[in-house]
Amino acid sequence: MGNPNSSGGNENSIPPQVLAEFIEIAHSVSAIYSQIIAKVEPQVLRVIETNNKDVIVIENLLDQLLDVCDDDQALRLFRLLCRHYWGISQVNTAIYIDGYRTMWETKASATEASKSPICKAETVCVTVER
Repeated sequence: MGNPNSSGGNENSIPPQVLAEFIEIAHSVSAIYSQIIAKVEPQVLRVIETNNKDVIVIENLLDQLLDVCDDDQALRLFRLLCRHYWGISQVNTAIYIDGYRTMWETKASATEASKSPICKAETVCVTVER
């Protein structure tokens, strides 16, 4: 005998209204990410081109990028800026890389990255791969 509360359909299906709302939210988040990246990209490129060593400016940009690093373009900018910042402060750069890993990497990809010859236990991996 079936579940008396079941409507006869797939119990795991998402109601169309909920799915539509979810898609709308996803589009909104994507638009916000695009706005942040469009605002930050010229600033990141300027910092790198001018060899700007202002820690406050760099960390402000890294903070903004870290929030949206699941976007490929944001991750690319984050990596570029980390490489630049590495020559200024290896310790602070490592903190940002660790922040990226904590926020965005899955356990499986973190385990795989730790096996990389680039990422030895005694060094910090500046190349944040996806």
